[in-house]
Amino acid sequence: MKNQSFEMLVSRRARLHYGLSDTLFALDGNVILADLRAARQTASAINAVRRASGDADRSVSASDINAAGLLHEVMHHLIGIYRQKVDPDVFARALKELEIDLGVTAVETTLEAFVEAFPPRAVRDDEISPLDYLESDTGGVANRQVVVEEIVLLWLANNNPALEPLRDLFDDAELVRTTAYSAVVNRLQAFFKGRPGLESGGPTLIDLLHEPVAASPHSLQQQLDFIRNRWGLWVENLMVRLLGGLDFLAEEHRPVFPPGPGPIVAPTYEDWHDEEFEAFSADLEWMPRVVLI
Repeated sequence: MKNQSFEMLVSRRARLHYGLSDTLFALDGNVILADLRAARQTASAINAVRRASGDADRSVSASDINAAGLLHEVMHHLIGIYRQKVDPDVFARALKELEIDLGVTAVETTLEAFVEAFPPRAVRDDEISPLDYLESDTGGVANRQVVVEEIVLLWLANNNPALEPLRDLFDDAELVRTTAYSAVVNRLQAFFKGRPGLESGGPTLIDLLHEPVAASPHSLQQQLDFIRNRWGLWVENLMVRLLGGLDFLAEEHRPVFPPGPGPIVAPTYEDWHDEEFEAFSADLEWMPRVVLI
């Protein structure tokens, strides 16, 4: 499984709108967040466009972008574990169920629209069509199954309130409006309710993936902390990156206290102290008798 970099879904529209560099994109079309520099580069590009359009109050932090990439990669990682331990063909079965329940045409149209909206590099560069991409495979896994998996993660990201500042990077509104995307997601949720969980007696796969958001809907830091504490054994090989992401969030979101009031002015006193009167005795008894050696 991948553990060298983290990726985040970014739509074609957002990539063009924010002028994100092609060097940030993997072959599958996701943004590569191999290090904090890439996250800062992405945040800088987004903030520059938002400032220019008078939307500076919606600036994003590099640590939030990094956290979004971590969440996306952790979810892929858990799905990979599910394939290994529970059912290697789960998304092939899910795809078949979708085609039976919703019809081949509705499912195919939705998958093609997803590939158009979130294109792999070959589709983006017009080397192959979305349909050709769906007909091929990636690493031995049929791309139709890959897209179904990404649809699950897209839905999770769009239903994560903590990711709202980044929502326009992966907004699914167009898919909701023009395709059977919502029906696909609903049917996938129903499908996984009939499948075993990652742990015996545990939640369904989709419910499991949603647990960090359910526990802390408005905090990326707490969501990553949930993953670290609850899923530690599953994400052991990602732990260093998780801890780094938590530190990065803490650093960028630490409270900044404004400076205090104006300069301190030294107090001034009236000249009455010069008018004080001496109020001590004349030491007439001992002074004349002092002998200095």
